Amino acid sequence: MARLGTFVTATVGALASMASARAADLPRQVAPVETRWVAPVPQVFTWYLRADLGFRANSVSDGVTSAGFPALTDNPVGNSAFGGAGAGFKLRQIRTDLTIDYSSEATYTGSGPAAAASVKVQAITGLANIYYDIGTWWRVTPYIGAGAGVARLTVSDYRSVTNPPLTAVENNPVNNFAWALMAGANYPLLPNLCVDVGYRFLDQGDVRTAADAFGHLTLKHLRSHEARIGVRWTYAAPYAFTW
Repeated sequence: MARLGTFVTATVGALASMASARAADLPRQVAPVETRWVAPVPQVFTWYLRADLGFRANSVSDGVTSAGFPALTDNPVGNSAFGGAGAGFKLRQIRTDLTIDYSSEATYTGSGPAAAASVKVQAITGLANIYYDIGTWWRVTPYIGAGAGVARLTVSDYRSVTNPPLTAVENNPVNNFAWALMAGANYPLLPNLCVDVGYRFLDQGDVRTAADAFGHLTLKHLRSHEARIGVRWTYAAPYAFTW
């Protein structure tokens, strides 16, 4: 009887070991992973207003052409100041705005071996601009940009040195295609106010003087290198949408 009990116990142990080994060989059941719907990340439009002041170093890049006027070989254009305003919006790292700038008069004074002339040029410039904010480091955000639009140029006080001196009346304003390239950086002063310091290259096209006894002059490609400083105020409640 004792031998029978021993045999039964050994048989049950062997069967249990076989069942355990068989269970170890079976693939494990992996619990299903719960998936959740994730809402799209909102894309935020921020609207802003801007105001700018600056200084222009002006030049005529292609010199001066004349109709009946003796050649002028020295063609400097005086510096000028300007102020402007604009409005635009930003989406992620892209900004775009519309700006208008009003400049003070810049005085051209040309001279040559046989004659001299002077004229004042005033400009109003309206541009549509786009900028790329490169990134932010130590709260400073550098950017690059470009713009295109219209420059309204008006000349006045045209004088040519002859014998005797002659003075011609100013001509009508001319509207030219204008374009610009920009670079700069902005720094936040308040949560919705930042200061913007930058450089802009501006091409305003040609402008022609009135005519006198010698003829008229055409200033070719009036261009400016600008140093600018301004502020941008961002609307505190941006509009958000999803896509």
